[in-house]
Amino acid sequence: MLSLPEELMLIALKDEKGTVLFTAASVLPYSLVGAVILDLYFDGKFEFRDNKLFVKDNSKTGRSLCDAVLKMIADEKHNKDLKSWVLKLEGSVKNIKEKALDHLVESKVLRKETTKLLGFISRTSYPTADPMPENELRQKIRKFILEKEFPNERYIALLSLAQVTSLFEDIFHQDELKDAKERLRELVERSHEGDAIREELSRLIKGLNVAIPEASGTSGTI
Repeated sequence: MLSLPEELMLIALKDEKGTVLFTAASVLPYSLVGAVILDLYFDGKFEFRDNKLFVKDNSKTGRSLCDAVLKMIADEKHNKDLKSWVLKLEGSVKNIKEKALDHLVESKVLRKETTKLLGFISRTSYPTADPMPENELRQKIRKFILEKEFPNERYIALLSLAQVTSLFEDIFHQDELKDAKERLRELVERSHEGDAIREELSRLIKGLNVAIPEASGTSGTI
């Protein structure tokens, strides 16, 4: 099973070129931080209240990236708001993007290619090796949104990260975007029949939807 950062990374890459979509590039590093925070929340590591994260279990997950983020938050003496954590973690936890890409290569979902530009500048790309995981992911996203099937909490979190990273425009056709965004809003706001996600998670997702664009300097453009 892929992690949230890995799934988000997979959606954000151009399949053949293996490079990040231009529209997502500036927001993606901060969205990946949000994805790690959400993964840790699903592991039962955090409570979220008053726009702050409170560690309730600092035991290791066995995943190096998650453990690095968890340790940094657990070691902090003063509780920071969500935007502060997104900014600090993006600058302090090294290689979030690279670690997600490396695991996708190890899983044989992507392949790693290094080429030389002008004979001496190295350029690394990650084109698709196995299209099935991403195809299935995109099909599920479209089904949850357009056919109004009920996703679980984890998929609602991924959908929200995809939207805040400006990936909906790549997943949905132009004439589907308005309905897709409204459907996601219903899911996150818990305003649909069944209330598929917890109220606390709803607040965390909405908090990240504000913190990520503000931290990336794209607030108001997404």
